[in-house]
This record gives sequence, structure tokens and C-alpha cells, in this order.
Amino acid sequence: MCNKQLRIEPVFLLSCGSFNPITIMHMRMMELARDKIENLHLSTKESHHVLSGENNQCTQKEYNDDHLVNHDHRRVVVGGIFSPVSNLYEKKGLLPASIRVELTRLACISASDWLAVSNWECSQSSWLRTRVVLDHIYSTLNNTYSNLSNSDETDIDSVPRKKTCFAPGSFYPTDRLINEDHEQTKLLSLEGMATDLWLKSCFHHLDSLINVNNIKCSDDQVHNANDDHFNSNLFTSSSSVDRSCYCRKNNTANVLLSKPCVKLVCGADLLESFKTPNLWSAEDIETIVRDYGIVCISRPSYDPLKIINESNILGKYKVIYFALLYRI
Repeated sequence: MCNKQLRIEPVFLLSCGSFNPITIMHMRMMELARDKIENLHLSTKESHHVLSGENNQCTQKEYNDDHLVNHDHRRVVVGGIFSPVSNLYEKKGLLPASIRVELTRLACISASDWLAVSNWECSQSSWLRTRVVLDHIYSTLNNTYSNLSNSDETDIDSVPRKKTCFAPGSFYPTDRLINEDHEQTKLLSLEGMATDLWLKSCFHHLDSLINVNNIKCSDDQVHNANDDHFNSNLFTSSSSVDRSCYCRKNNTANVLLSKPCVKLVCGADLLESFKTPNLWSAEDIETIVRDYGIVCISRPSYDPLKIINESNILGKYKVIYFALLYRI
């Protein structure tokens, strides 16, 4: 038997905005958010900002989770998605969505293969609330995850991490397109678009990181890739998700894969906008913070802790993480 469990939680980062146009700061915010999330390991000492439920005060607390030594929980950021707003968003000088999507796509492919742009939000017939976009992204990636979990697909190379491909899916409803059909087809065939196939590549990349081709347990028993209880691909059968014990090669930790989650990446200005009357609904704010979580990338000129301490809703949940963005 293995003597330690390692629970891995796949995380997708979502950044919503006008991206008019996208800048290096937007890209840097995603990188900082990824580093912040992945550096929060629940079985080690970690010092980070958490929200206390007493008097809605935000404090900095050091966790020493020695009691969790056999239950390590780590988050792995497997993808980051930019979601440009619709042309109906009332902002002076807003470029057409097709231009903003294309510029964001080019920025993604020049930076990394873990970033992509979704044009689902900007292809809708009306302006959408951030919560609606989060709900859609979460539903889509979990459907993709479930389909992979129950499929017989075993060839990871068939879903490359980075490739020019056309895979229309629920990210792109065919009845609401920015341009004509042939233009939309051309757009979705380009690298850097958050298609269903791109989502699959993210999950399979996570699979390759875990690397369970040869699994060594603490009792020195080695399980081959074709063992009934240990499979080399996390997505080859339904039994390989949530029920099997996965161990890193030459390690004693059982790797358990959690369902993916989505976290909203934003600046302190978005947190501050929560206080603007009639701009956000209290229900949406609570849903975003409670069900998804926020990674706030703050500039030195902002005081996000003050913003949170002054909010009854934000002060209820321990799901806002901070990273400091310095000027480049």
C-alpha cells in the first residue's frame, strides 16, 4: 500500500476583459496567477492572505498543516483562457471583436501553449455578465473532462499540446458567429483558439506530467502500465478517474485527480468595482467568490485588503489570493 496521497486539482484560469488590445501586462498577470496557485501546497508551510470570518477582517496567516502530511493537495494550472467582451460592451474606442480576438490569439501563441482565447463571449448577441462566462467555461471544460474520462482514447500524441487544428464545439455556437461561416471556420482552425481539442490537449498534458507508465508503491511492488488497477493514461476508462491509485514514478505518493476548477484572474480595480452601485449583483459576486475563487493581481497603488474588509460578501470566503504586479 502507498503511504501518502497526492490529490491534484487541475485549474483553468479565466481572464475577462475588453483586451483593447491585449498587452504584455495581461499576459504577465496570467503567469503570476499561475505561479501563485501552484505555489499553494496544503501540506507545507505557506504564508498567504486569507479571509477571516470574524468581523470580516482580512489577515495574513501562516498554515502549518502537519496533520495533512499524508494528504497532500496540489493545484496544477493546465490552461489559461482570455475571454474578450462583446462589441455591445459600452466602451469608447472599442475595437471590433474579430480584431481583439485575433490580436489575443497571436499573443497567446507567441507566449506559451497553455494560453488560448475563447470567442464565445464576444460572439453572443448581447453583453454577458462575468458569472455567466464563468459558468459556461466551467460547464464546457467539465464536459470535456467527463468525455475523456469515459472514452477509450489512449494515444496522447493524437491530441498534441500545440497544433493548428479545427475542433468546433460548445465553445463556439454555430448560430451566433462574429463573421460569416467560412470566416469562423478559418478562425477556429488557427492555433491559439480555445477549442475542444485544445482543452483535451490541456488534460492530456496533465496526464503526461503525472507520468504513471511505471508505478512504484511504498511496498516496492511495481505495477506495469497494463495492470488492471494501474493504467498509464488517466483518461482511458471511467475506472481510472477518482477510483484508482496513481503513483509517481519512483515515488510513494498515490495521485488522485480531482475535477477541474476555474478561477477568475483580475486586477484590484475589478474588486473595487464590486462596490459600484448597480454594477454587480450581490448574487453574482457571492457565486464568483464562493464557487470559483479569485486570483487578484494588485498594483502597489491599490489596497485590495481594504476593499475586501469593507465588503460583507468578500469577507465571508477564503478564496481570494494575491500577487503583486510591478511595472515592467
